[in-house]
Amino acid sequence: MFPTNPSTPPPAYDEKPQREYKQGPSSPREASAAPSHSNMFPAGRWRDLWAALLFYVHLAAVLALAGYSGWLLHEHPIEEFQKLKFEVSLSTVALPASLVLGSIVGGALLSMAVLNVARNAPEGTIKAAFFINIGLNVLMTILFISSGSGVAWFMSVLLVILSIFMYFMYKRHIPLSAAILKTVLEVLKEYPGMFNVAFGSAFLQVCYFAVFVLSCAGVYQMRKLEMVNDQAASSIVMFLAFSMLWTSQVIMNVSLTTIAGTYATFYFLSGSQGQRVRNPTWKSFTRASTWSFGSICFGSLIVAVIQFLRMLLKRDRRERDLAAAIMDCLLGIIEDLVRYFNYYAFIHVAIYGKPYMQAGSDVWALLNSNGVMSIINDNIIGTFCFMAALAISTGSALITFLALKFLGASTELSIASAHASLIFGAIISRLVLEIVESGATTTMVCLAEDPSALQRTKPDLYNKLSSAYSSIFYNWRYP
Repeated sequence: MFPTNPSTPPPAYDEKPQREYKQGPSSPREASAAPSHSNMFPAGRWRDLWAALLFYVHLAAVLALAGYSGWLLHEHPIEEFQKLKFEVSLSTVALPASLVLGSIVGGALLSMAVLNVARNAPEGTIKAAFFINIGLNVLMTILFISSGSGVAWFMSVLLVILSIFMYFMYKRHIPLSAAILKTVLEVLKEYPGMFNVAFGSAFLQVCYFAVFVLSCAGVYQMRKLEMVNDQAASSIVMFLAFSMLWTSQVIMNVSLTTIAGTYATFYFLSGSQGQRVRNPTWKSFTRASTWSFGSICFGSLIVAVIQFLRMLLKRDRRERDLAAAIMDCLLGIIEDLVRYFNYYAFIHVAIYGKPYMQAGSDVWALLNSNGVMSIINDNIIGTFCFMAALAISTGSALITFLALKFLGASTELSIASAHASLIFGAIISRLVLEIVESGATTTMVCLAEDPSALQRTKPDLYNKLSSAYSSIFYNWRYP
């Protein structure tokens, strides 16, 4: 990835030459001192158009069904809902609404605070995340031992040992991950439009879930009015369930591709001879939602099919059906692998505008050549993001509980409100920290592609990352 440190003469050793990653007709490593990046961030050519058209056709069918369901429910309301009596008052609406709003705002403020701390002290924050993780596992072990749960505490002890082992295993990689984390957070500060992408993605998810619920209610009423039979109604609901899975994946992956394109733009273009790219987030979103939308739909379709098969398997699985349980486990493993693979493939889609299959092939070659560092970095940054999300959601719940108790609310209401704050805090923090994880992964992929680009555009950052990487290289080979 980086050239080794020339100031530290390594001892003699024999090493097989590393396989070089090929991109197109030539390797990014073969470039001259100033290789051209004219093949990056392309526009004007549709990729995997068939998948985009298929998605739009299925989306039009769902929206048409939702529109008809709304009309049908207006003309023939569901009797079960008509019999319900709702007593609505200002007090019953204002308190839950204020709690929801407070949880969202509180979660956002705590997320900004955690990111600010991580930007100022990235290495210490990552280490703290590991230590907190170990401490929580120890606390969980003590609780299981005191409760007399034999199997649970045994598994918890193994988890503590694994957490400690992971810290010492990844300890030498923390400086590099800290440098990457600080870079990611600085870019996020410079281009805050990525927050709009994350929250907009969540808003679209909620809207489509409302469409899904409305359509299912319409199918229920159609069956009750004998407009369709049981088999037809079941088929329509299955189609809606598949649509929900596919659309959810598409929305998330458009957000991922947009964020990846923003970070890649910063890496390859921003800073070159004082240049600063304007509105890279909007440009990246435009590419992701137009020229590369078919590739995103294609990759999302594969995951949605696997999720749909798992859903059917769980629906039809009988108790103690070992074969079905094994099949579900295998499908779960395949789903995780495809999702992780897609994560890298969509980064290549964001940078080069490739078709999905070509992006997947190139990503596979990249991971085979020098992707180990990226995977390790994902694990370290992922641990930080998990612990940060836990701290944010827990802090949001604690603040809500203490505030309500101070205002004289009952213990039951305070606890219930704290649980709601915990959920909303987790959702908000996850939206924010997803940007951090995507940025870290994109930066590592860009480094694997062409480290010399960073040396030209941001030499200070290059020297910092090169120093951290060289430290890992020599500590690993010559401890």
